[in-house]
Amino acid sequence: MSKQAGLQLYLMRHGSISSDSSSTDFYVSLSQSGIHDVLTQRERFKKSDGIRPDCIFCSTAKRTRETVELLGDLFVGTPVFFRDTLYLAPAFRIMDLLRQTDSIFRRIMIIGHTPGLEQLTSVLTSDDVRLRFYPADCLVLHLNLNDWSKLNTGCAEIEKKYTVRF
Repeated sequence: MSKQAGLQLYLMRHGSISSDSSSTDFYVSLSQSGIHDVLTQRERFKKSDGIRPDCIFCSTAKRTRETVELLGDLFVGTPVFFRDTLYLAPAFRIMDLLRQTDSIFRRIMIIGHTPGLEQLTSVLTSDDVRLRFYPADCLVLHLNLNDWSKLNTGCAEIEKKYTVRF
């Protein structure tokens, strides 16, 4: 696939969460290590010529909101769209959102949750082995498409994975 033409998709999992059992899942915050991991990724993204989204779709869960806030000044001027439907969304729901997105946005970042991001990667790359997303991981996918409405199985290949786990 040509790296010049097509669309790009950045899939990022929120940072690790606190062990506060008094909060319901939706309201759980990032842990100190989760904050550290997102800030580590932020520094990597600064040095990279590959992470430049035209827009960001983010789950409305507290931990994903905190993740996008920590990345905030890195993507100044990039619109962020918070979507309730991304909270613990399965692959088909994320694909539906992407298919409805105007192709003026060539590079989209999704900040969300597992297992949906893992499922989506498997579907888009037609990979039988599920790629694991650790907290704060970001995967860069190249899509051999020019229109999000044409999103389908096997249309993508993995360009790069940014991880803080070794």
